[in-house]
Amino acid sequence: MFDVACTTEMERLRQQHRQRKRYADLVIAAMAVAGQHILVTRPHANFVDVLLPAQLANWIVVSTSSSDHLPEESDRAQEAPCLANEG
Repeated sequence: MFDVACTTEMERLRQQHRQRKRYADLVIAAMAVAGQHILVTRPHANFVDVLLPAQLANWIVVSTSSSDHLPEESDRAQEAPCLANEG
């Protein structure tokens, strides 16, 4: 919820990051700071300079190992039969 505490934090962040941050990122950061929440996001670079490390988490780990590789959609389509075409 975007309340008075979020508004206050948003104004502080806008003053500090006037030219460098997207408005949407500042709104998200303000809500995380004001509510003392942990922000789970993939693009850490958007938030590392506005949130404390303890408030920032990435639960999506991209692995370069082939054993951890998730099949591409085209691979999954070949593996699973399409039931929609069967009457």
